[in-house]
Amino acid sequence: MSRDRTIKINMTYKEMPETVNAITGYDEKRGQYFTIINESKDAKTQEAAFLHEMKHIYREDFTSGKTAAEIELEAHRIREGADA
Repeated sequence: MSRDRTIKINMTYKEMPETVNAITGYDEKRGQYFTIINESKDAKTQEAAFLHEMKHIYREDFTSGKTAAEIELEAHRIREGADA
């Protein structure tokens, strides 16, 4: 990703299923990303979820051609490696 590129991100909090901390997608019509954070989670979980979603944007996962399952598996492998 070009470091001088401006990225628009619309973030909001909404009630979501308990198993979901956050989701991110790209709105082609508006030319911006959106991130929805689960409002029922505690602040620490919300912050971790936000950072996780921002990594997807930074790594350009939405244009990688990979499935969501592949992207999440890779993201969690990277995180586990960093924690080791």
